[in-house]
Parts: sequence; structure tokens; C-alpha cells
Amino acid sequence: MAFVLVNCAFDQFAFIARTVKEIQGVLEAHPTTGIYDLILKVEAEDESKFQELIKKIRSINGVTSTVENITHTAASTASPPSSQV
Repeated sequence: MAFVLVNCAFDQFAFIARTVKEIQGVLEAHPTTGIYDLILKVEAEDESKFQELIKKIRSINGVTSTVENITHTAASTASPPSSQV
């Protein structure tokens, strides 16, 4: 699983938000405020499929940049650290 941060051209945001949801492997798409316009939750079988998925996202008219963040399974299932006072 990974999260993809997407920047969109100003006048293309609505089109990109609709289009990206149709791509196989995009599980969720959330509009955001701040530096990035969309945060996508994506999943691919392997590195090759992940690269194909990213190419499809980047090929959408109006996508100006992406940043990919692959999650680590061990970290997502670990307990949060205990607080030490």
C-alpha cells in the first residue's frame, strides 16, 4: 500500500479527482488543503505494477507532480511507543 500526493493544475482539479478514481489500484482519493491537492491511497501487486499505476496517474491531463510514499507493513501494525515522563 502507498499514499500518492498529487498536485493539480488549477483548472483541472475536478477532472483529475473524477478520473483518478477510475484507475485500477486507486483505493481512495481525498481532496486536501495545503501543498498538495489530492491524497490517494493506492495498492499494487508488486513494484512493476506500482510503477505502471504511477505512470497512469501522472499521465492524466493537469497532474503537475506526484510524490509517492510506500508504507511499511511492520510499522503500520506496531503498537505506538509508550510515553516516558
